[in-house]
Amino acid sequence: MQLSFSIVGTGNMAWFLAERLSAAGHHFEGIYGRNLLAAQEIAAQYPTLIYTSLAEIPDREHHICLLAVKDDALPAIAAQLRFQETSLVHTAGSVSIAVLAPSAKHYGVIWPVYSITRSRHFLRQDVPLVTESNDGSTLIGTLAGSISGLSGAMGEAQRFQLHLSAVFANNFTNHLIAVSEQLCAGQHIAFDYLKPLIEQTFERLQHQSPQNLQTGPAIRGDEATQQKHRDLLKDQPELAAVYQSLSISIRKMYENHEQ
Repeated sequence: MQLSFSIVGTGNMAWFLAERLSAAGHHFEGIYGRNLLAAQEIAAQYPTLIYTSLAEIPDREHHICLLAVKDDALPAIAAQLRFQETSLVHTAGSVSIAVLAPSAKHYGVIWPVYSITRSRHFLRQDVPLVTESNDGSTLIGTLAGSISGLSGAMGEAQRFQLHLSAVFANNFTNHLIAVSEQLCAGQHIAFDYLKPLIEQTFERLQHQSPQNLQTGPAIRGDEATQQKHRDLLKDQPELAAVYQSLSISIRKMYENHEQ
């Protein structure tokens, strides 16, 4: 089913949607962005109109307006829109679709469970997409399904929980790896020594549950090694607190497991 779509926003998410939806054969009606040069760049790459105001976005059946903007900008942008036929969709994992309720009869979310960048090198073909709609309409699900084989509807409570899980799995994990890089740099140790271990960690997740893969001094109850680590962090209290908190969390998760 061919649909038409408009995009509000010019960042990474806008580029992702423009590329994938255009490639899937949907008609890119137009784009609006406060940064005119960025909007022109997208419009040149994926030939489309540039809206000079939000009022120019069409209101008609089988049209979807995608708000690819920062979470905190959604209320202000949505407040400027009024649709009876067009489906209004935001792309945020932790924002309720209710923010769109005053602005459209049909509204919902398409949230990529993925870190979206403009670099195609880091984007898989089937980016997982979570959808939700206020009225059970299949239009939003159809659009998502046309660009990913890993898409599905999910209630708001589940989506919020998945977003929290994604922060732990992606944002916090990346930060911890960045910390390990800094710790190495502080002693002039090449970070390359850790890269095979990091790669192994994620490769093993393809075949086993992470709960079955935990190793290290915390799960072993090796207090002597943990104390050595805390001593090394004595001049970095924030990191020492993170180390201690994670160690306690590991012990708690496995306290009833046989080691």
